[in-house]
Amino acid sequence: MARDHIEYHIVQDMPQTPLMDKDAATGFRIAELSRDHETGAVSYFGSLAPQWIRRESGYYESDAEFLVMRGDLKIGDTVLSAGHYCFLPGGCLLGESFSDTGCELFMMFDGPALFTEANKDRADARTDLRIDHVDAKGMPWGEPPAHPGRPAEEAPAGLGVKYLRVDPETQAYTLMVRQPDGWFDPKLERHSIWEELILLDGDYLMGKMGKVTAGCYIFRDGIIPHGPQVSRHGSVWFGRGPGPIDFDYMDEPWARGLVEQYLNAKHIFNGEHETGPWGSWL
Repeated sequence: MARDHIEYHIVQDMPQTPLMDKDAATGFRIAELSRDHETGAVSYFGSLAPQWIRRESGYYESDAEFLVMRGDLKIGDTVLSAGHYCFLPGGCLLGESFSDTGCELFMMFDGPALFTEANKDRADARTDLRIDHVDAKGMPWGEPPAHPGRPAEEAPAGLGVKYLRVDPETQAYTLMVRQPDGWFDPKLERHSIWEELILLDGDYLMGKMGKVTAGCYIFRDGIIPHGPQVSRHGSVWFGRGPGPIDFDYMDEPWARGLVEQYLNAKHIFNGEHETGPWGSWL
């Protein structure tokens, strides 16, 4: 695996540094969350100051995904606000960009985060896959579908899913998953693909890692078992993967004990849903 196993960062606690592009300042301040040491693919948690502007049109050299957490970001004629998502395939032309009140956002690039000035799409741009705007926060929750190794009816009760995008060729996906109050899965699981996860809201027990809250970032190779998984007062995750996800489950005798211990540990909770710095995403 060309990215290091990250489990876990708390993104809002990480120091931010200027994002440079070909030795030029971009105005973005970023915390680097993970990087592929072979392809240059990289994920950031970033911020823009009020009245930031990039007057030049152009495109990112690689596919880019943005999830806005706070503030606003205008790209061409599209205004993204808190809770909005976009997918910008590499080579797709972007107009002038501007932030009125400033912005906090997650930025995921499938290659180096390089911006090239241009006045038209790159010849090989996959313009048909472009998603300029999705109100991810406002989308309705759906039922979890079937996956290899986990039929739909065997998904832990109460799960909600929002698919933000699925690549028609590779089945690479970006989604959000919601766990209700008291949700748990006592089994350990692993997958044949990597997964990138960000806890947007709520509390969660991620196995032996302990309790995590909003801002938790994980990058995990598919061969790594994880679990059990529990949420005392509900949670929402943002997740990405490079292809169709599958499930390989393992039962461990100690795992159910961790579930019960977490759900009964009232002293580590305030008695209600624990919203993070970006409010409720439930």
